[in-house]
Amino acid sequence: MSLYDELYKNQRPTAFAKSDAMAYFLANKGVLAMHQPFERFLKGEDPFMVVRANIIIRSLINKRTIEKLYQEKVSSPKEGSLRTSDFMKQGLSDLPYLFWGGEKIYVPIFPSSLNLLYSERFDKLLIPPYKTLLAEFDALMIDPFDYYGSSIYDSYFTKLVAIKREGKLLAAYDFDAEALYIIDDEGRLDARLSLFDKYLPHPEKTHMVKRLLSLSDAYFHGDKEDLLSCLLSNGFMSLRLSSLLSKEDENLRKRNTVKEKIER
Repeated sequence: MSLYDELYKNQRPTAFAKSDAMAYFLANKGVLAMHQPFERFLKGEDPFMVVRANIIIRSLINKRTIEKLYQEKVSSPKEGSLRTSDFMKQGLSDLPYLFWGGEKIYVPIFPSSLNLLYSERFDKLLIPPYKTLLAEFDALMIDPFDYYGSSIYDSYFTKLVAIKREGKLLAAYDFDAEALYIIDDEGRLDARLSLFDKYLPHPEKTHMVKRLLSLSDAYFHGDKEDLLSCLLSNGFMSLRLSSLLSKEDENLRKRNTVKEKIER
């Protein structure tokens, strides 16, 4: 079992099950069932999958909200009311978005070119061929994680805290799950460092960003021993778990040595 699996298996119970992120997922996951490409996110198997599911849910809800706002504005114009551009700007101000390529992306299940309809060219939402295409839009959808990469996690679509970016990797912290996610440029999980194991009697949770920066550096620039040392020195892992992992590594080395001798 890898270090990351051991940390996850031995982590203290977190508050994620009662978090806002989980509550949002449970209340809105039904929208995922309406689109076959996203049905795989329905289970919410672990915190990171819930984060990913919520990005898609917010994207789908944004799409519906923006279309409804524009439809209402053009269907019942009122004398002396806000101009369409100002009305839409006001409506969009409360919606999550991703800042990407110099533009605000409100519907990341669509490519950036199509997102222009949801941030600037609202008039096209109600004219052919866009009106028809956007009514049955599964064929237009992209994988937002492949397309926008790790940037989508460093946006208003999540509550993750970006700690450090190194090359094509992003280290971002999930306070609810008490885990540091290392996310690659395809928006997938490169590693999950689950903090505060069950053997820690009183986990210290102050000055987290500084400590997480040190842990991120250890991941990006160190080896396994550096990472273990950083986890221990920053109070993210107990001495007992560290000792158990060391014994496990030693036993594995012994078994491999015996195996090599037998195979000679």
